Amino acid sequence: MEINIRDVNNKGNGFSGSQKIDVYFDSGKIQWSTIELVESYKPATQESNFTKSGIDIIPNVTDYYPDHVGSLKFYTEVYHSDSVLKSEKFLIKYYIAQYETNQPLPQYIGFIRQNPAPVGIVLREFNIEKLASGNYLLVVEARDRSNNLLSFTSSFFQRSNVAADTAQIDLDEVITQMTFVEKYNNIDTLQDYVRSIRPLADRGEESFIDQQTKRKAEPEVDVLKKFLYHFWAKRYPLSAGVEWAKYQKEVEKVNASFGTSIRQGYDTDRGRVYLKYGPPNNRIEVPSEPNSYPYEIWHYFKIANQTDGRFVFYNDDLITNDFTLLHSTVFGEIQNERWEMILQSRNTPMNDLDQTDPGNTYGSRARYYFNNPR
Repeated sequence: MEINIRDVNNKGNGFSGSQKIDVYFDSGKIQWSTIELVESYKPATQESNFTKSGIDIIPNVTDYYPDHVGSLKFYTEVYHSDSVLKSEKFLIKYYIAQYETNQPLPQYIGFIRQNPAPVGIVLREFNIEKLASGNYLLVVEARDRSNNLLSFTSSFFQRSNVAADTAQIDLDEVITQMTFVEKYNNIDTLQDYVRSIRPLADRGEESFIDQQTKRKAEPEVDVLKKFLYHFWAKRYPLSAGVEWAKYQKEVEKVNASFGTSIRQGYDTDRGRVYLKYGPPNNRIEVPSEPNSYPYEIWHYFKIANQTDGRFVFYNDDLITNDFTLLHSTVFGEIQNERWEMILQSRNTPMNDLDQTDPGNTYGSRARYYFNNPR
């Protein structure tokens, strides 16, 4: 690909840039075009640069969907299904998934059946008026008649929706009889359980949890039971109780490892990160350095659809087991260019807000550990 830029009012040569592009296309497998996010589409009356498969498709120039946008339209093409599947019909499954977990949202799943062809098109639309703010993946899959995954493609997008974030969660239709929450009747236990799932909650659920777990009136028992069941059933319609039981075991681990005399482990930054992303692949613990507060560096090989995710936690009170998240390379987490300055200000305050590098502070290996996790 080569791009030439010049000023028509200037006789100079302008600027030229080029980049090598390798095109890989396996004709023996089902392949996809990149998902195109669409602003609008209509039948084509004449061929243009926006015409695809007889349709004029105007692309959405951003992957950000603000509050006033109520629909998500997309277009993609699937290739060589005829050579792979011959005459067997196949299923296209398309859905919106949480970016951090790849977990599909049950209310945003669609299906279409297609006949094998050299080129097939997928032009669909989701109503996202009630989709909460957050980071998501749009996923399109090809599956055979036995529901085996043949191939897939995905695209990132971001949603802002304050109305959905603050909307009242409707629990009126939730039935808890004969479910895993039926046995829970103690208000303190229920509040603890509901608080423990906050690391996995979206913004609207976070608000609900914060409101309900601060109240101790007995009538709230049923509300908490309904919410706890609704939370897991929404994510795992067929295995809510099983997933809750697995999560409880992880909560027990973080409470034992990261809890303090006044906070449960799941309420701490390390506990939240552990419950949201799982255990790190590497964890470096540094309880003492001459000028640094006690700190930990966590490294994930793969995290939330990223690779090489890192977290820096530190303990500035020097007494408790409560470490605060200081910096991370993970999308959506705290990013602080001055993390080394703050970490190494235990004995020498550093008040220059523009300074990001503390220099060769005596005895500190934080930068080395951060760049070379082990």
